[in-house]
Amino acid sequence: MYGAAGRNSRSHTCPARFSPGSRSATHLAFGHGIHFCLGAGFARLELEIATQGIAARMPSLTLAPELPPGHRTVLPLRALTELRVRQ
Repeated sequence: MYGAAGRNSRSHTCPARFSPGSRSATHLAFGHGIHFCLGAGFARLELEIATQGIAARMPSLTLAPELPPGHRTVLPLRALTELRVRQ
């Protein structure tokens, strides 16, 4: 299942932690081999720039621990529907 990608504790120090700087090349979202997405590098760069921009503008931003992220099951994926934060 794609929703389980990156959740292997043998491959990742803390699989439940969001760590955009981990440089993991095993993520399934961009495919593998000849099916690798040509825009993968650009998409990763966009995410990195956006995350750094938000962190710079709102340094006290944290996840709201009492409100877990909401997901909608769309087999074989898991779609994030809500991610509450606190400033």
